[in-house]
Amino acid sequence: MSDPNVAKWKPAGITSVWRYLDNARNFPGWHLTADAESCAALQQLFEQMLLAKYSVKTSLLTCPPTQELLCVPNNQGGKARWESVEKLHLKFDPAKQDNHWIVNPASDGLHIEIGRGKLESLRDGVRDITRGKGDYSIGPEDDSQYDEQCLWFWWQ
Repeated sequence: MSDPNVAKWKPAGITSVWRYLDNARNFPGWHLTADAESCAALQQLFEQMLLAKYSVKTSLLTCPPTQELLCVPNNQGGKARWESVEKLHLKFDPAKQDNHWIVNPASDGLHIEIGRGKLESLRDGVRDITRGKGDYSIGPEDDSQYDEQCLWFWWQ
């Protein structure tokens, strides 16, 4: 069953999601930033998802990070090789444990499946982007999977 409020949600602005191919030991996992318009739209989405009674999912198109954005994490002076995804797929399931977190890169984009607690952390991370904060990540509770499945937040 689809939640009508989540189904009506429309993305806005520019969101970038990428991972590093160089120096991944110091910059593991995935990285996210968004402009103010996208952050506002994502905040609306997360609030609607948190109200959902059943599993909900949505997708949004993403853009590759600009050189200016890559200089924020400053991996190898902003010159480290990277790859981005064209879509971000989000699935929230209120029946899952709060700390449920699965990141799965696929040919059609990056899939993130989350429980309530992790959705709240994702919401807070996007809120921090609008406040000029970041340089931290969220991810699974399982340390053995953390580096591959974490998501970093970066300001613009």
